[in-house]
Amino acid sequence: MSPNQGAFCDYGNYYDLFYTAKGYLNETNYIISILKKQAPNAISLIELGSGTGNYSRCFSDAGYHITGIEKSESMIAQSQKKEIKNFTPVLGDMISFKLPQHFDAVISLFDVMCYLTKTDDLISCLTSTAQNLKSGGMLIFDSWYTPGVYTTPPVVSIKRAEDDNSYITRLAEPIINYQNNTVSVCYEFIIKNKLTLQCRTVNETHTLRHFSIPEVEYFARIAGFELVACEEMTTGKPLTNYSWKACYQLKKK
Repeated sequence: MSPNQGAFCDYGNYYDLFYTAKGYLNETNYIISILKKQAPNAISLIELGSGTGNYSRCFSDAGYHITGIEKSESMIAQSQKKEIKNFTPVLGDMISFKLPQHFDAVISLFDVMCYLTKTDDLISCLTSTAQNLKSGGMLIFDSWYTPGVYTTPPVVSIKRAEDDNSYITRLAEPIINYQNNTVSVCYEFIIKNKLTLQCRTVNETHTLRHFSIPEVEYFARIAGFELVACEEMTTGKPLTNYSWKACYQLKKK
C-alpha cells in the first residue's frame, strides 16, 4: 500500500483555508514564462494533481486549456464548485493514466511529484506522461530539493484558519527518513465548532520524497525525456545547498 493512500481524504475539505495567502498567480506566471520559452505554442495542458483547481484557474485565465488528473474526490468536488472555464478535472491516478488526446505540455506543482515515494511509481508516472504528450512536449514540475532539505531540515509548525462553521488548528510534525530520502509529515487537525464549541480531531500522514538533479535526470531518461533545465522555483536562480524548491524542465524526446 502507498504511504499516501489516505492523503487528502479529509484534508481536501480544509485545503483552501490554509493556502489563501499562497502565491498561486505568481507561481503560475513563473511557469508560463518557462512555457513561453520552451513551448511557445502550447495551449493544451495536463495538470498532475490538480487538487482544488487553484493553479488551473490561473492557467485558464491566461488562456490555456487544462485537463486535471486528481485522485481525491473531495478535491475534485471543490474544484468543480469554482466553475473554471476550459478546465476538465478527471478522477484518476497520475501513476498511470491514458487520455484520449495528446497534449502540448504537462505541469505538476506544489510538490505533487514528491508524493511518488516509490521509484517504480515515479517511472510509471513519467512514462504515462510521455505517452500523453505530443512529440517535443514539455513536463514542468517542482519538488523538494535534497541538498536544501538536509541543510535546513523541516521543523514542527502550527497554523490556524477558520470558516463560517469552525476554528481549525493544524499541527504539522515532520519525520525525516534518511534511508529513503523521504519526509513524513504527520498532520493533526483540531476542529472546533463555532456554535456548539465541540472539538474533533482528524489525522493524516503525508510522506514526501525529495530529489536531486542526478536522480531526476536518470529517471527522465528512462521514461523518454531529457532534462533541459533545472533551477530554483520562482526565482530562476541556480540551485544551491540552501534551495528548498527546485523546478525541473523535461522535454519529450
